[in-house]
Amino acid sequence: MGGCCSAIDAMAIQYVREIAVALRSRNLNNVKLFYQKWEKTMEMVPMPDDAQLEIDMHKMICELPALEDMHAESIEWLRAHGEAWDVRGNNCSHGCNPGSCGRKAVG
Repeated sequence: MGGCCSAIDAMAIQYVREIAVALRSRNLNNVKLFYQKWEKTMEMVPMPDDAQLEIDMHKMICELPALEDMHAESIEWLRAHGEAWDVRGNNCSHGCNPGSCGRKAVG
């Protein structure tokens, strides 16, 4: 038991925990620190500029079921900044699907 897959699973769990903490802060500097720590390990695309990173931050909040209590505020933020979102399903309290929050860009 154990082996390489457990290391990958442990790394994925740590990644999700850390991104949730960074996103919960709604602080771009915390999101940047998270990004810088994980970008090589997770083979991420280059970090966007601050304006796009803020949009991405709110989209990621909407995608994490662990941050369900923040979904509505991020949806409103996205809509107020011209990023409309459709809601599909009805598994979260505001009608989103687990895992992806059921949101997709509209327009």
